[in-house]
Amino acid sequence: MILDSKTNNKLFLICPDCYIENRIRSKFQGNLFFITALGSVLNSIDSNFIKSVKELLVQEDITEICIVNDTSCRFLESVIKGKKGYSTSAEKELKWLLSNYLYRLNHLDNIKETSTELAKHNLIHQKKRFMKTSIFKTHLESNPIKLTMVLFDRTKDEATIMYSLNS
Repeated sequence: MILDSKTNNKLFLICPDCYIENRIRSKFQGNLFFITALGSVLNSIDSNFIKSVKELLVQEDITEICIVNDTSCRFLESVIKGKKGYSTSAEKELKWLLSNYLYRLNHLDNIKETSTELAKHNLIHQKKRFMKTSIFKTHLESNPIKLTMVLFDRTKDEATIMYSLNS
């Protein structure tokens, strides 16, 4: 099932560890571009990363930015299980999110449900970070770009659009 039939240039922010590029290509149409960030956590501190993304937005005339979180992401599951991990900034941010939303997640029965809910909170958080990062905020204010949050479940091969915002 194709989620969007309009042909345009879309930029997907995905976790490189999830290997979902081909699955996304089967769900979305248009010219698709990908950037990666561990756990789909935008690194707004890395100025080179931010500049590269901005250049891609301009060079490829991106009309939609899709932030994608896979519910089976190993980084999410590692944080939920309390594993040591690799001490990346993405893991630290996911741990912070988990601790802030733990009271909402305590009632969930299993890792999959908790991972799905954490992925949803991460998408919302990343959208806010994206909108607050000055270089993106300025670009979005002067260019009509759609910002979309996509919850992906690779175990079911399903993509769900959680939220979409026209700038």
